[in-house]
Amino acid sequence: MTNHLIIQKIEQVFFSNRPFFLAVFALITVFLGWQALQLEVNASMLKTMPYKHEFVTNFLNEVKPKMGPGAANQASKVRVVVSTTKDDIFTKDYLLALEKIHETIFYIPGVDRGGLLSLRSPTPQWIRITTDGVENGVLMPNQFTGSDEQLAQIKQNVIDSPYRPFLVGNDFKSSAIIIPLLSYDSETGEEIDAVTFSQHLENKVRQQFQSDSIKIHIIGQVKILGDIIAGAIGVIQFFGIAFLVITCVIFWYSRDVASTLILVFCSSIAVIWQLGIVKLYGGSIDPYTLLRPFLIFTISVSHGVQMINAVGLQRISGDNGLTAAAKSFQTLLIPGCLALISDAIGFLVLLQIDIPIILDLAIGAAAGVAVIIFTNMFLLPAMLSYVDTSAGTIRRLARIECSRDTFSHIGAKLATKRVAIFTVTIAILLYILGILGGKDVKLGDFEPGAAELHQDSIYNQDQAYIDQHYTIGTDELILFISTYDDHAASGEVVHTVDQLEWALQNTLGVIDTQSVASHTRYKLTHFYDLNWKWYDLPLDDHAVYDIARKFPGNNPNLSLTIMKIILADHKDETMVRVVDLIENFANDFGNEKMQFILGGGSIAKDYGTNRVIAAAQAPMLMTVHIIVVLLCWMTFKSLRAAICIVVPLALTTVLTHALMAQLGIGLKLATLPIVALGVGIGVDYGIYIFGRFKTLLARGMDVKTAYFYTLKITGKAVGFAGLTLSLGVSTWIFSDLKFQADMGLMLTFMFMCNMVGAITILPGLAVLLIKTDRATCNSNKNISLAELMKEH
Repeated sequence: MTNHLIIQKIEQVFFSNRPFFLAVFALITVFLGWQALQLEVNASMLKTMPYKHEFVTNFLNEVKPKMGPGAANQASKVRVVVSTTKDDIFTKDYLLALEKIHETIFYIPGVDRGGLLSLRSPTPQWIRITTDGVENGVLMPNQFTGSDEQLAQIKQNVIDSPYRPFLVGNDFKSSAIIIPLLSYDSETGEEIDAVTFSQHLENKVRQQFQSDSIKIHIIGQVKILGDIIAGAIGVIQFFGIAFLVITCVIFWYSRDVASTLILVFCSSIAVIWQLGIVKLYGGSIDPYTLLRPFLIFTISVSHGVQMINAVGLQRISGDNGLTAAAKSFQTLLIPGCLALISDAIGFLVLLQIDIPIILDLAIGAAAGVAVIIFTNMFLLPAMLSYVDTSAGTIRRLARIECSRDTFSHIGAKLATKRVAIFTVTIAILLYILGILGGKDVKLGDFEPGAAELHQDSIYNQDQAYIDQHYTIGTDELILFISTYDDHAASGEVVHTVDQLEWALQNTLGVIDTQSVASHTRYKLTHFYDLNWKWYDLPLDDHAVYDIARKFPGNNPNLSLTIMKIILADHKDETMVRVVDLIENFANDFGNEKMQFILGGGSIAKDYGTNRVIAAAQAPMLMTVHIIVVLLCWMTFKSLRAAICIVVPLALTTVLTHALMAQLGIGLKLATLPIVALGVGIGVDYGIYIFGRFKTLLARGMDVKTAYFYTLKITGKAVGFAGLTLSLGVSTWIFSDLKFQADMGLMLTFMFMCNMVGAITILPGLAVLLIKTDRATCNSNKNISLAELMKEH
């Protein structure tokens, strides 16, 4: 049985039983809608971890079992820096304000009050070596009066404290409050919510205490999460705006209220089904996967426009609603399903990136595209079959279609040999320029601060202030030195770590290091009245052990110690330089008794993610292009046809890389999937155009005439679909989250380029590659659009 007969049989069964199928659609919508209402928002950064990278696997398998209780929560800290516009912080007004801020933070739910550190805490102390021995005390006295003598003493205490680099700015114009966090509220027992905690800091600290003389700066992973979730929730507003604008544009295009409402309704149903399916397989909504409902809605509208366009043209030719819907169903089922399968492939190819957030995006979005096959290819024509377009609307559409079509007449010239050679030449030049420009695309994030947020965001402004005024940076790499019990403080380990630390401190991009070796040096020099003759590590193991065992980076049984490496930035070249040095050192000095394991800190995560992305980029793009070629080849039974469709996609891919290089957008977790999605979704335009083009060529038309009618029947809808898709995702450009804005910008560019390429480059390639039967080429030049549609 031929494809045509199969489609006819499907059409007869479906349209003969429309009430039954509509009832089934309704029941599915109710069930999946109920599931969608139970979806939760989740912004956990754990989903962005590259769990299969060796850094993460080594940490989980070898390091974590040796870590002491509570060690996993060491990174769950927030830093509040209180700065002054006065000469320094040693004034009565500033220290009283700091005391009030400390007390306010102390009572915020989720704060580990015993570990709270500031100038007002009892834990940080000053240390002095005198003739009577070692003296120490708290930085600020309990009875603070603010006298000049007391202020001078506090300043000296700070200078003599090993906590000064952590708690006081280099210029003495700010001090920090370091807030360790609990995973739950000690009073209610409920899990701490990042958004709520972030709002507490904003409302109870920044808004209450910030003034002309006091400025508040807040950084920390929980604060980033709070800002990300707040920004992601704001993006939902753009969905509403896009929904209204797209509805208006569809009406302008279709000139029919009923068709517009039905299309928007079916596209909304697709979103509901997709969200319900996400809930069924245990997924959630997060800032990265918020892209899914946007894409599903706009993709559904894009494909639905083809159906509305086809039904409208059939109505112009005189068919009633049912006949017009049935004929449009037969015409669009194969190209529509092929295009949607290509869309799904664009998502499923992302499964090569083995990071949970990407896997969730890929599975959920592929499920959403599969849903569109049912809502657009079946539900939409079934609902349209019940609508009888008004006579006035049909006359208006007929006038538009019968009027001189400047777009189609000009576009048809693209299907002449002279113009085709020019067009293909321009495409080749653009391809070369794209490759040259795309070589400068950087891997990962290279701007300072939180990469998820814009540089002018409050968080990144706070981060910039702290980076400028404190030597303790936030781009931290943690090296674990694993050994056997009671050996982490031995002379062998300490001296070996000291060699590595010296090498790192002389490496470009490293700001500071902290290890058992530097801790031992610091303690020795302070024990001996800052006599730098004691800066060298003693050779005696017992002298080293007594001090090294008290290093806070050791685990309880001294089988593990850490080295913190503070980097100047998180650029990929900086991370690679440092990691290569450590790995070479580990190869030279590591053994069964002493193993060097990388896997902690934000840098370990960023480095691992970059390596996963770098490894996945070429295979992913190659896979999606090859699969699209094979699908087109099998559908149109022609490799040349596949080339005509895929070449514009390849051009868009290289131009997108060039755009990223020019705009300073790195190849990272948020942007690499977009390139694959742009290919998978962008192929829709070429499939619809070539499907109609091939049908008209087979009818005996010459290439120019066939392309004229292709543009008249399908080309306008393709152009409108491209604009609709671009419009739907372009609202993301205004997101408060930088990675969402980058996603929106790249998708808008790719959708527009793919649409323009399908309309301009595809016919040029077809002229040069596809042969036509010249004997029948002149017999169909004067056929009318209405006669042509009646034949279909």
